[in-house]
Amino acid sequence: MDVPNRSVSRRVTSRRILYCFVMALASFASGNFAPGFAADGESSKPTSAESDPVAAQRWQPRTNEEAIQRLQRISASTEFGHCCFWAWELELALLKKDRDMAQRIATVLAGLQRPDGRWGLGNPWGRRPLDFKERLPEDAETWDVAEAANALLDYGEVYNDTTFLPVVRKAAAYLKTCIRYSGGKPYLPHMAECNHVLQPHSTINAALLFSRLPEYKELTGSLRASGVAMNFFRLTPQADRITLDPPNVGPKVSDFEQAQVGYYLHLMGDPEGDRILARYRKRSDFNYRLGAAYIVLPLARLGRWAEARNFAAEMKDYNPRLGYEYPLRDIIDFVNAKFPPAP
Repeated sequence: MDVPNRSVSRRVTSRRILYCFVMALASFASGNFAPGFAADGESSKPTSAESDPVAAQRWQPRTNEEAIQRLQRISASTEFGHCCFWAWELELALLKKDRDMAQRIATVLAGLQRPDGRWGLGNPWGRRPLDFKERLPEDAETWDVAEAANALLDYGEVYNDTTFLPVVRKAAAYLKTCIRYSGGKPYLPHMAECNHVLQPHSTINAALLFSRLPEYKELTGSLRASGVAMNFFRLTPQADRITLDPPNVGPKVSDFEQAQVGYYLHLMGDPEGDRILARYRKRSDFNYRLGAAYIVLPLARLGRWAEARNFAAEMKDYNPRLGYEYPLRDIIDFVNAKFPPAP
């Protein structure tokens, strides 16, 4: 996930507010958000405005149907509460071993996929200096697409369920069309529809996805090698915003994204992944708060509960701002509830 630039974000705030309002209204009209509030003893639905994600995050639903309504509210009323939001909530359901909830979330996530296999941002995002076009709600981050597809594969593997495999294959086919070459090496750009900014975490996440699908395995080794060789630096195009031969060496990705690289490499059996993850032992090891919140998820998925608990305890007061941060707060709360601090 490329962290939004605050100055750009302010320029498109009014459009995002309108977009979120329309999404919330549409969800309400379709019945995803139950109107009104149930009588005492029937529901714990909050009495605040439907467009308040903070209230929705605090709501403690009693059924999985209510839990989906809670997630719909957060998704529709936040920026970037789209693809990755649902992917990480799916990972949480898998951690909870709640098959019914996992299937419900996976169904929502699959339903958000566009016909060409991508998942869009869900809201406009302005235009950056290296973009060759404005970022629109239907445009995708390649990292997001790989993250969603991998989450659906995780669901399928946990429950031996191939229901969503066609969705995953469409995502993989889309990502294959997004591959860009520089110096004869393959990479994934940040947003194929908008820029040619090559990213290590996007490249390696796509490699992980391809490694799990027999028809794409031949791409795995070269993508993984390219991503690792980037040494966490982005590669950017020339002044024309298109030409990548030779590329410019751009800024380094944050610790949040470096931790992602470590996790993906670990899942591919690459010992470099363990060396990267070993750098993060406490919150202060991250240069960005999102990284310390994120790492609770991979540590929990890897069964490294003691480490996950330590980070979750440090991040117990984490305050979500963007949509995809709300699942991280849910995961932190889950781990803290599973392993409460000693009295």
